[in-house]
Amino acid sequence: MPASKLLKAWGLSRIIYLILFLCFPYFNFLLAQPGPVPEKAKKMYQKGLILLQERDFEGAISVLESTVSKYPQYGRAQLTLAELYLQAGRSEQAMAAFQELHKREPDLSFRPLWHLARIAHSREAFESSAAYWIELLDYLNIPEETRREAQKGKDDALFASEAIRNPVPYSPINLGGWVNSSDDEYIPLFNADHSQLIFTRLIDNKQEDLLSVRFSNGEPVENAVALPPPLNSPSNEGGHTMSQDGRLIIFTACNRADGKGSCDLYSSMLTSSGWSTPVNLGTPINSPSWESQPSLSFDGRTLYFTSKRPGGSGGTDIWMSRLQPSGTWGVPVPLDMGVNTPGDEKFPFMHPDDHTLYFTSTGHPGMGKSDLFVARRGAKGYFEKAINLGYPINTIGEESGLFVSRDGQFALISSQRPGGYGRGDLYRLELPHPSRPLLASFVAGSVVDSTSGRPLEAQVEIVRLADGVSVYKTQTLPVDGGFLTSLPRQERYAFQVQKNGYLLYSQHFDLNVDTANARFMIPLSPVQAGREVVLQNVFFAHNESILDTMSRTEIVKLAEFLTLNLELRLEIQGHTDHVGPDDANLLLSDRRAKSVYDALIAQGIGNQRLTYKGYGETRPVASNLSELGRSKNRRTSFVVLPN
Repeated sequence: MPASKLLKAWGLSRIIYLILFLCFPYFNFLLAQPGPVPEKAKKMYQKGLILLQERDFEGAISVLESTVSKYPQYGRAQLTLAELYLQAGRSEQAMAAFQELHKREPDLSFRPLWHLARIAHSREAFESSAAYWIELLDYLNIPEETRREAQKGKDDALFASEAIRNPVPYSPINLGGWVNSSDDEYIPLFNADHSQLIFTRLIDNKQEDLLSVRFSNGEPVENAVALPPPLNSPSNEGGHTMSQDGRLIIFTACNRADGKGSCDLYSSMLTSSGWSTPVNLGTPINSPSWESQPSLSFDGRTLYFTSKRPGGSGGTDIWMSRLQPSGTWGVPVPLDMGVNTPGDEKFPFMHPDDHTLYFTSTGHPGMGKSDLFVARRGAKGYFEKAINLGYPINTIGEESGLFVSRDGQFALISSQRPGGYGRGDLYRLELPHPSRPLLASFVAGSVVDSTSGRPLEAQVEIVRLADGVSVYKTQTLPVDGGFLTSLPRQERYAFQVQKNGYLLYSQHFDLNVDTANARFMIPLSPVQAGREVVLQNVFFAHNESILDTMSRTEIVKLAEFLTLNLELRLEIQGHTDHVGPDDANLLLSDRRAKSVYDALIAQGIGNQRLTYKGYGETRPVASNLSELGRSKNRRTSFVVLPN
């Protein structure tokens, strides 16, 4: 190989490392010869080192080959020559030299074994690699760092050997030329309804930008385009996350004037006039260290990201910060040892189920280099031990940047494979069942004026009924009145929609395994005396008048509505179906109306603004001949009273 190509193949940093290693005293200690070395052999060896320092690599190899030929017992020269063979890509010659050296002089140095173990792993001879690592671990006088590497190498080889024997289903499909190019594409992320894909592209191997492409029915429908300024700039942008409705983006930008370190996290909001000027998230999210690769939880209240800051487990770690009531991010904490290791953890992706985290790691046992893993949050809130996604999703190369769909059936990854469009391409694959998350669905809709049908700018909030926690809150845009988010399934949720000058709207819905997605058209009615509004999220047990704890969310929202509309007076009404005695129904409806009345008083609403009355079965809104009709008649509502 010509010297110029040899230098390119090795890389300058590897050459410098080899030169420094050969000059390091510990190298001399480990390679003490079993007998005297002729002075002529030493001089030939020194000449080879000088040529190496002068970057005459072909000359260095030639001199060392001559040295070993004349003095075959000179182990130091043979080891140096073998390592030069390896750096030059002549692995067959290197391996033969390492094997001969180790066989002839097993006590001379641990390095032949170290190289043999690594070469065997690179050739997917995992059982041989494990055997070499195990033998190396028997050496007493090896650096502690090398001992840790040998232990990790052994664990990787044993894992890879088992993974090869038990492959997982894997049929990646290239996303095609509308997405991929001759450049690198990586870190893919869909919005909640999978209609928009945003990813990072490394242009000409020097410029990172964020790109977007529209999808319909799982297929791209246009060429990818760069996100407009101010998101992209002449500097590098990449590694992003978005709120489920696509209106907030947090992304990585490097070397900006307002940066805290080399790369920081920035945020931008989508408004009626486009993306807002990106704002540095500041302290404590960003630090003088490197921050990148953010991932938002489904409710936008927890931010996961990668950082090299002190205080982690070593290398790069995944950190977590929670949004505070003040609207600022709290002090980040590293994830526990179920996720972070002394190796490098990167590319976190928190699934909308809020329990399943996907990431890459060099520290957990894997196929080699970086693998894709999944970790699940346990009942106590901690992540359990990470699980490797298996072979051939993971290989002896680099895997990174996983996205998993809401239903967990498919994933997107970046991979360098034959038949692609260039370097790293984006691929779609079916995710094996053991690696799938819990189910999640998207919830979408539009808020409109009930009379004109025009879109409205309104506040939409979704609350988990089980504990009253707000899981989604947004202000719809007047251009379409739309909202969009992902939510974990197998939960009951409450909808509340508010806008000044309009009556409160409430609804509830269940997301379970039988409900894939939910779409809502929400008509808001202008405030008008005499109009009845059903409180859909007020709940009572059968024949009881004590409010269920799940009703608290509705009471709080109704109190907020009255606080925003100080001129309004309400009558709280109770209604029943026709089942049972009339007088019992009337009494029950009256008691239920009073329970809501009392709860509003407790929220600080003056009693002069409220009355209550039970109407029993006298005001049905549907037929009592069906259960569906009877359920509509069993309701608690309010009516705006005339001024």
